[in-house]
Amino acid sequence: MTGSGHACIGAFVGALSGSPGKALAVGVVSHAICDIIPHSEAPRALDLVLAGAALGGIAAGFGARSAEFWGAAGGVLPDVEHGLVVAGLMKEQHCVFPTHSGALPHGRNGGFLWQAVAAATALTLATLLRLRRTH
Repeated sequence: MTGSGHACIGAFVGALSGSPGKALAVGVVSHAICDIIPHSEAPRALDLVLAGAALGGIAAGFGARSAEFWGAAGGVLPDVEHGLVVAGLMKEQHCVFPTHSGALPHGRNGGFLWQAVAAATALTLATLLRLRRTH
């Protein structure tokens, strides 16, 4: 799944969790679940840029101390390994996250459309939850 998709879905599960600490943890769990579902991958360097942009947008929209932001951060945190591989600081075979190491299956060839719909839906739901709590 794209990093931006992981961020948006992480923001939603973070919103459901209610606290930044729990949000970080459920964001990481959401990453594994989303990785198992068949999906397509963007080129890693582009994906890292898009994930960073999504995190920046979520921080700007919800606040850097919000459960939504920390859920998003947890959602993209496992892909730091990919950044280290792209930077040449780590070899692919040294990845430890279960869906990156092969301990859990990593879905392939599932397309991008469902990811875009899931990300947009998740971010919309996170926003609606926030609006509901503030009104």
